Amino acid sequence: MQWKGAAPRRPSAPEISPTAKSQPLELTTEITIHLTPFDRKEYRQLIEARGETIQRVVTRLKSALGLSNAVDAGCGVGFFSRTLRECGLNVCGFDGRAENVAEARRRFPLIPFEQGDIEERGILQLGRFDFVLCFGLLYHLENPLLAIRNLRSLTEKCLLLESMCLPGEKPSMLLRAEPRQEDQSLTEVACYPSEVSLVKMLYHSGFSMVYRVMPLPDHEDFRETTEHARRRTVLLASTAPIDIAGFRLIPSLKKPKIPGQRSPRQRARCHSESGDSWPALRERSTSHWRIAFGALFRGCLSPCGCRSVRGGWRRRARWTTNCSTTNSSAWKRNL
Repeated sequence: MQWKGAAPRRPSAPEISPTAKSQPLELTTEITIHLTPFDRKEYRQLIEARGETIQRVVTRLKSALGLSNAVDAGCGVGFFSRTLRECGLNVCGFDGRAENVAEARRRFPLIPFEQGDIEERGILQLGRFDFVLCFGLLYHLENPLLAIRNLRSLTEKCLLLESMCLPGEKPSMLLRAEPRQEDQSLTEVACYPSEVSLVKMLYHSGFSMVYRVMPLPDHEDFRETTEHARRRTVLLASTAPIDIAGFRLIPSLKKPKIPGQRSPRQRARCHSESGDSWPALRERSTSHWRIAFGALFRGCLSPCGCRSVRGGWRRRARWTTNCSTTNSSAWKRNL
């Protein structure tokens, strides 16, 4: 019975059973991850941008070229090896530092990793692979051309290469001293190539075609800013032509210029500045003589009769009259 206006009666609490004894948890697997320089925030941003590009490229090439296996050269702690595995490729990786190989094995136990140096011929014992990945390695090496030759020997179909590059449109290379750190060169000496040098080395090592990947990764190192020029590039080198969107062909340089060689105009200028006489100049080629002849009569003769061509060759006329009153016969007499 319940009184009118009274609060409803609460149901009686159920009986509490005795507390069971808790059992301790047993850990079946223990994974220890050691933080490396590759785990820093700025590195992670670069790794993620490059990883998206790798995934996009492999997705486009896998069915078109029939890719089935891959190798990650200079794998570090295995981030890009995992990306290749997620794309459906049978992948293995190697790195020059034993500590990186050990950490990669701890993080990704399903991927085989080995220690190896891309500049050593022994690395070729790994065999040949449909797809070879080389990201963030080449500019840490003493001999990048030798490394590219070994990469060519490992490549069955195509090589995807990422590297820092010097600005400019000429084949050049910078010899740079690097600190002894986990993410730097093994020998404290490295060569930074320009993009043109990379393309030339790829063709020279035996690849048939070289393409620039478009678009490049979405990171400031791959584009020009108000503070710096473009610092990195991504190239695809293949053993056969590729007709797929997203790859821009970079042709080979057929006639490289010999370092220090002067053009005809530059040689004619040197003859003029060195004080050669008219008979000596007339013995040169027709193009050189025409350049010097045109330079002689460019402008007006001074009242004193002296004429200077490019500050070197001087000739005194046989008259002192102003050039405005000089007739054609006087010109002929002095030639």
